[in-house]
Amino acid sequence: MIHFSKYHGCGNDFAIIDGAELVREGLCGADGGAAFAQSDAAAELARRICHRQLGVGADGLILAWSNPLTMDIINSDGSVAPMCGNGIRCFARHCLETGIVPAGTESFGVNTLAGAMGVSVSFAGGFSARVAMGRPDWSARAVGIGEDGEYIGRVLDIGEAEGIKLSSLFLGTYHTVVWLDENEWLCAGAAGGGLYGNPAIARSGRAIEAHPVFTNRTNVNFARVLDSGTVEMITWERGAGLTAACGTGASSVAALGLREGRLGAGAKIAEQCEIKVLLPYGELFISQGAGGEIFMRGPAEHVFDGEYYG
Repeated sequence: MIHFSKYHGCGNDFAIIDGAELVREGLCGADGGAAFAQSDAAAELARRICHRQLGVGADGLILAWSNPLTMDIINSDGSVAPMCGNGIRCFARHCLETGIVPAGTESFGVNTLAGAMGVSVSFAGGFSARVAMGRPDWSARAVGIGEDGEYIGRVLDIGEAEGIKLSSLFLGTYHTVVWLDENEWLCAGAAGGGLYGNPAIARSGRAIEAHPVFTNRTNVNFARVLDSGTVEMITWERGAGLTAACGTGASSVAALGLREGRLGAGAKIAEQCEIKVLLPYGELFISQGAGGEIFMRGPAEHVFDGEYYG
């Protein structure tokens, strides 16, 4: 029997288990941590607990470790993710609500496979967290593509009637951005040109994620700019499929939009100017610091606690 907590960030949902619970159940030793998170046992636990019909149901499993404070994220297919933007906000709220982080703490660091992330929290008007996401790495090799230079504005053959134009970067994890105005055929068959519930988007996301050019696979973000400060998106998530929200994906879309001048004022955008990212179940707000660092702000909701007997 494993105690867990269920959270979601804009509909991207997670089961969270404290490392101490895994030690108590004898699933890992006291040193646990990253070694367990990358084990076959952890992958199998994630697949079982995340299953929508046979388990709790979640996009991913988060393991919370203290001393040092560390978040491990395992996708619903058992693969390990370096970082998760919605997950880290849920992790932060969980740590504050359970005392892993002392109540009243307003900012703290979280270790992830993508490095240490700074988190600032607020309960004014409801919980929100602002996360320093780091700087985008635009090199093709950072995204697992075996070539020099950048992978920006490329056309990829995914077996459809037309190639798909896309760009890739690393920001917390592997991301690819597809601008829908450059790939209008994706929305041709959707009712009203809608972004959500479009089978062409799901089909293309699956094909891009698994395309051999991406040796580590990739998250795929389909985005439409509404105005200079607003973009809507949906993500085909590496290891989880179509998801309601992706924090690192929203950050990647905003970073590319700022770089290309589609959003904000290009490289001159002030840190306090936030890009609004519209998602099916909420909104995220992305800003860029003077040094190019990306910041993400958004909510996290505690849904329920339970005992897992699987």
